[in-house]
Amino acid sequence: MVIKKTTPRIHATTLRKDQIEIYDDYMLCGDIILRYMLICTPDFKVFGAEESGDVFSALILMCDDGVVCESKFIFDITRSESEARRIMSLLSEAGVTPATADDIIGDIL
Repeated sequence: MVIKKTTPRIHATTLRKDQIEIYDDYMLCGDIILRYMLICTPDFKVFGAEESGDVFSALILMCDDGVVCESKFIFDITRSESEARRIMSLLSEAGVTPATADDIIGDIL
């Protein structure tokens, strides 16, 4: 299997009013595409609507021939943007799949 690492494409795209995608990277493994996305959502205080920071979550998709065959969403991997970017970079560099993402993130944290 030939693994080709692509250049990370980092951008800010509004997903919803309260969600921002801030990291988007791809890895090609033959016909399989692994996609890594970091999602930032506001964290609200329990009592009231004032923002109290950001929550960074990971979304990993495995696509075969353009069809998503596996996915994993991991909510609240960290509250630090720099730490979230570091984790996502490690995941994409290692070619972590949705099936192994929980264990790997647990080891990283």
